[in-house]
Amino acid sequence: MVPDGAVQYSFGTGTGPPTVWTSAADVTVSGHGAPDAVRLDFTGDGRAVDLLWDSDADGIADTALLDLDGDGVVDAAFTDPEGLGVWNAPGELPATAEAEDEDRSAAVELHWTDARGDEQVSVAEIDVDGDGVLDTAWADYDGDGDAGEVIVDTDGDGVVDEVYLDGDHGILGGMLLDLDGDGVMDVRLVDTDGDGELDEVIRRGEPGF
Repeated sequence: MVPDGAVQYSFGTGTGPPTVWTSAADVTVSGHGAPDAVRLDFTGDGRAVDLLWDSDADGIADTALLDLDGDGVVDAAFTDPEGLGVWNAPGELPATAEAEDEDRSAAVELHWTDARGDEQVSVAEIDVDGDGVLDTAWADYDGDGDAGEVIVDTDGDGVVDEVYLDGDHGILGGMLLDLDGDGVMDVRLVDTDGDGELDEVIRRGEPGF
């Protein structure tokens, strides 16, 4: 049983029982007054700006809300439909975030290179930095036929700088970074132990990239 005022959540690798955590809720997402989410660093980028939200008030987190640029605005949502702690399915943004989306500018093109080395162009869907220019989209980076990755242009030059991966077994948490601005990802950050934190850096050409 989850204590009053707390939220239970889990992280896993997708191949066994997840690790279950319980923390005091410290953020109100639903707007009903009582805290219903836990603030943490979900993506492993060193910023505790993401949320695990208990949207139905049953004490168990059902939606991961990611603030990809640390500006205090939720940019993407994921769920864990299989209960394995991998948070690999697209979720619904809370009503406040959806309302902000309605007032955003027209989409722009995002240029990026996929895992096969082919150049791609996507239409941005989300404005992660709140500057009125859309800079983020869902994409099929790994070529599996499913647009399960999130691509982000962090500096507004139209070239993707970050790719958030669904990874093996649909695990959300792996992240690719373009270090030189050419649209080709150079390093991969991975969560090797399924605890929800990115703890290993793999460079292009190394095993596991």
